[in-house]
Amino acid sequence: MSEIAGAEEQWLGMNRTGRKREICRGAARVFAQKGFESTSVDEIAAHLGVAKGTIYYHFGGKRELFAAMISDGLERLLVDAERSIEKVDDPVEQLSRVLDVLLEHGRRHIDFMRLFFREVLASGREWLTEVAEYRDRFAKLVGPIITRGKAEGRILNIDTDTVIRYVLSALATAVLDLGDGSLPPAGSARLIKRMVMSGISCDPATAGIYDRG
Repeated sequence: MSEIAGAEEQWLGMNRTGRKREICRGAARVFAQKGFESTSVDEIAAHLGVAKGTIYYHFGGKRELFAAMISDGLERLLVDAERSIEKVDDPVEQLSRVLDVLLEHGRRHIDFMRLFFREVLASGREWLTEVAEYRDRFAKLVGPIITRGKAEGRILNIDTDTVIRYVLSALATAVLDLGDGSLPPAGSARLIKRMVMSGISCDPATAGIYDRG
């Protein structure tokens, strides 16, 4: 059995949503290696071990696949961030847990995260329409936390958008620091987290308390 036939047979047991998800996650590796402009659908199909027609069956083209891939990765990240604070009330601890999720995704999904910062948030580029939805969701997630933290005197009087930019900049540092494809060291992520928490908390001396790494 050929590699393509084997992959296609394996996918027969998935529903269409599952197959689209697998294509998105496999495509992230190829896009991350060559960038959006230099990557072809043929290369993505070869990497996944499927026929090119399989990709076109699920997506209208490379642009649609790229947007779906970004949406898939951001959805996973947002869901994990939302779940991380469900049973926590302290605003500083909530921000700490959101940072844990972001930094862990930066380590576990390094191809996607590097692609996100290099291709989607690159200087001079607009947010994709599909991405704006997730930025709004992230703002709605951390906005009330920041508001409550400021009211309690736990978080500095800074606006939500500034915090989002600050956190994304720290995350970009963590995932883009190494250019050889290796994972950022866990110690580096913990240090970045302490720096971010120190910059947000009214009591920087307590920032280390929230380092559970």
